[in-house]
Amino acid sequence: MNKRIYEKTKYPGIWRHIKNKNYIVDICCKNIRTSISTLDGTRGGAKIYDIKVAKRIQDDPNIIKKVTLSVSNKDTVDMAFSAYINDLKYNQNLVENTIRQKESIYKTYLSQYKKRKLTNINKDDIMAIKIEIDKRCSKNSAKYTAFKTVKSFFNWLVNQKIISESPAKEIRQFKKTKIIHTIWTPKQVNAFRETVKKDFDSEDVRQAYKARMIHLIINLDYALSGRIGETRGLQYKKINFETGKIIISAIADKSGNIIERTKTDDSTDTLIVPEQIINEIKEYKQWIEKNMDIDITDDTPLFFSPDHHTKAYSPSVIRDTYKKYCNQCEEELPDMPIYNFRHSGVALMQELGYEMYVIQARVRHKNIETTIDTYGSISEKTKRKLVEDISRFF
Repeated sequence: MNKRIYEKTKYPGIWRHIKNKNYIVDICCKNIRTSISTLDGTRGGAKIYDIKVAKRIQDDPNIIKKVTLSVSNKDTVDMAFSAYINDLKYNQNLVENTIRQKESIYKTYLSQYKKRKLTNINKDDIMAIKIEIDKRCSKNSAKYTAFKTVKSFFNWLVNQKIISESPAKEIRQFKKTKIIHTIWTPKQVNAFRETVKKDFDSEDVRQAYKARMIHLIINLDYALSGRIGETRGLQYKKINFETGKIIISAIADKSGNIIERTKTDDSTDTLIVPEQIINEIKEYKQWIEKNMDIDITDDTPLFFSPDHHTKAYSPSVIRDTYKKYCNQCEEELPDMPIYNFRHSGVALMQELGYEMYVIQARVRHKNIETTIDTYGSISEKTKRKLVEDISRFF
């Protein structure tokens, strides 16, 4: 704060312009620090002239959601990136993992320019960053992601009208490697289910609970082509047993806390679930109440930790339990992470002949290109059928 222009008030963090008598309010919320000079927190808005209003703004923790740090092209890269992250967190509601990834990429490749003014960043600097990415990253996918973050940051500055043109505009992106996802056939999924069912009536109540939990998780992800984080975030209040619908609107973090946020805004939806799975949820709930002596409320996570009924089971426990049953299965199963039941579900829908726009709606993607590029795996059965159909013409 320039103390030649602003003077302190009796309220810490609130400053008054000596000449104009308007107030500046320091806001610190969720490790984000910024200053607000307007009533609505946006650049160019009406200034704050009432100390009571200034105090109210400072005491409102939700004001940060409406604020993007005030940045001009004369500010530093560090200030601008803080504003970018702030916007992604509180205005665009990006999930924590994506935010952490962007912050890590910034620290690795962009932080060397953190004190540089935005006006002094040019094409040569971006080219130097790209060369550094190429040196440090061994996989094309990592190179693509890192440079995409750099480009996205400068594109955001253009969209916010902070700079007129991105210095990364004319620099070509790394080639994106097409990822072939491992998937299971319906026969393999059924074999896995049968293996898990063997522990449904185990004398070890925890083991029986884990078996029933894994069975229900893979059925939900396979039927809904869901994300494991969103499946872990399900609570009983999100299930309508009468209509057979489930609301997807939350995720569970690594600590098991339920957070009312999905990967993107488009991921939030209400989906119709097969009747068999709704019945399985009912039986699962009844079994828990009978055998684990737990009172299930609307806020109880479907897949709670037995030690903390208000928290979802940790992803590591779910992964370990899943791998255990993979190893026990008599059917030979391809090595597939549990997340890939989402991909396997898409492959099943393709086999059943559904158009990509229908699949897009089911997996809740904003763009159909994402559905085609990421989840358009073609099953072995479909490949063979294609060859058989073509062979009829020879």
